[in-house]
Amino acid sequence: LDAGADAGDAGVEPDDDFVVRRTPVAPENFALRLAQRAAEARGQAPVLRHFDWIGYRGPRGTFDTRSYYQALEPGLLPAGFFKGKIVLVGRSARTATELTRSQADLFNSPFGTAGGERLFPGVELQATLVDNYLTGGGLRSVSDGWTLALTALLLPVLLWASRRWHPAAVAGLTGVLVVAMVAGSWWLFAGLRVWWPPLLPAMAAVSLYAATALVAYAAVRQRARQTRSMFAQYVPPAVVARLVAQPDLMRLGGEAREVTLMFTDLANFTTLSEQLSAEQTVEVLTGYFNAMTPIVHATGGTVDKFIGDAVMAFWGAPLDDAQHAEHAVRAAIAMQQAMQPLVADLQARGLPPIHMRIGLHTGRVVVGNVGSEQRFSYTAIGDAVNLAARLEGANKAFGTGILLSAATAAQLPPSLALRALDDVVVKGKTEPVRVFTPCEDAAVRDASQAALDAFHARDWDGAERHLAQVLRLLPGDAAAQRLQERVAAARMLPAGADWSPAVSLDKL
Repeated sequence: LDAGADAGDAGVEPDDDFVVRRTPVAPENFALRLAQRAAEARGQAPVLRHFDWIGYRGPRGTFDTRSYYQALEPGLLPAGFFKGKIVLVGRSARTATELTRSQADLFNSPFGTAGGERLFPGVELQATLVDNYLTGGGLRSVSDGWTLALTALLLPVLLWASRRWHPAAVAGLTGVLVVAMVAGSWWLFAGLRVWWPPLLPAMAAVSLYAATALVAYAAVRQRARQTRSMFAQYVPPAVVARLVAQPDLMRLGGEAREVTLMFTDLANFTTLSEQLSAEQTVEVLTGYFNAMTPIVHATGGTVDKFIGDAVMAFWGAPLDDAQHAEHAVRAAIAMQQAMQPLVADLQARGLPPIHMRIGLHTGRVVVGNVGSEQRFSYTAIGDAVNLAARLEGANKAFGTGILLSAATAAQLPPSLALRALDDVVVKGKTEPVRVFTPCEDAAVRDASQAALDAFHARDWDGAERHLAQVLRLLPGDAAAQRLQERVAAARMLPAGADWSPAVSLDKL
C-alpha cells in the first residue's frame, strides 16, 4: 500500500445483454491511468493506443488472486511478494466476507455466454484492461463500412453463379464462402487481435442462396407442369415422367430429327357418318381414337393430332429412339388388328363397314412447338410428312392397309417381313420411292420381288409370269393387277420410246 495508489473512473458500460465487451471511453478511466504509470515506472513509452473491445485473457481466476488478509498478516506471503507487480485491490465473491457487498462489483463476461462461469469480478476486469493496454492485447474492430462492402461484393458473385451453375455447385460455393469468412474472422481475432463478426455477410450469402434455390425450385416445378401439360396428350405417361426428370432430353423450339411418320384414314367413313347422328358419329370416332392412341403410346410414339377421322403420329421425338421405324411398323400392324372388333361391331349394328389405311415414311423433319404465343402444339413439319400422308392415300390403289416407304423398310429387322409392291415418284421429286406392305407369305414376297425385277429389266414375259403366280396365291390382288396393266402398257410402247418403271403418285 505504501507503493502508492491512484484514482480514476472504473466504470464500464455493459451491452444490451449485460455482458461487458467494450473498453471504457472516459478520458480518466482507471485502467488507462494505471497502465500509463506502470509504463513510466518500467521506463517504457507511454500507453496511448486505444482499442475497441476488451481482450479477455481467460475466465475468472486467470490473474493471480490473493486474499486481503494474506497481505496484512505478516508471514503469510513471502517477503517482496508484491515487488515489481501491479496490484489491484478489490472484492470477489470468492474472498469477500459479505456476499451482498461483493455482488456490487460483479459483471457478466463473454465466458458466461460460452458456457463458462457467468460472473466476472470487477477487479479482474480492471486487471484485464490494464493488461490489454500494456501488451496490446485489446481488440480493434473492423469498420462497418468494410463489412457492408464485403457483403455488397459477395451478393453479385453468388447471384451470377446461381444463374449459371448447378444448384449443388452454388450450395458448395456458399458453404466455402461462409467457412472462409468464419475462419478469417478467427484468424483476425487470434492473430491480429481484430474483431470482425462475419454474421452479416454470412447470413446474406445463405439467405441469397436460399432465395435463389426457392426461385429455381419454383421454376423447375413450373417447367415440369408445362412439360406435363404440353406432352400429356401426345405421349405416354412414362415418357412424360422421363421428360420431367430429364429436361435436357427435350430440345424444343424447333430441331431437325429423323423420325418415322404415320398417317391413318378411315375409308368409307363418310358413307357411315351419313347414316349416323352427330352424337353417334362422335361416339364411333371416340371409340376408334381410344383404340388407336394406346397402341401408339405403347410403342413409344407421339400422337401429333387428330384430323377428322385421321391420326397423325410419329416415332423418334421428343425422345431419341434408335428403333423408331420398327416401332412405327409394329404399331401399324397392331392398329389394323385393333380395327377388327370395331368393324365387327358396326356390322353387327347393320352399318356400312369401314377399314383403315396407314401410310409410313422415315425422314428428317423439324419437330417443335409450332403456332402462336397464345396457341401452339408440338408437331413435325417437312417433306417427309407430306410423303407419309401421300402413301396413306396410295393404299387405295394398291389394295393395302399399310404402305411404307423404302426409307422405313431399310431400318426394319428381318423379323418384319415385307412385300415390295412398286416404285412411285412424288410430285416435285425425281427419285422414285419403292413402296412395301407387311406380308407373312414368303411365296408372295418372292414372286412380287421377281415380278418387279423382271419389269425393271423389260422382261415383260417374266414379269407377267411372276404376277400370275402372285394372283394364284392372292386372287384379285390389286397391286399385282395394277402392275399387270403397266406391263401391258409398256409392251405397246414403240422401240426406243422413253419409259420409266416408276409411276407418279399423283396418277394412283
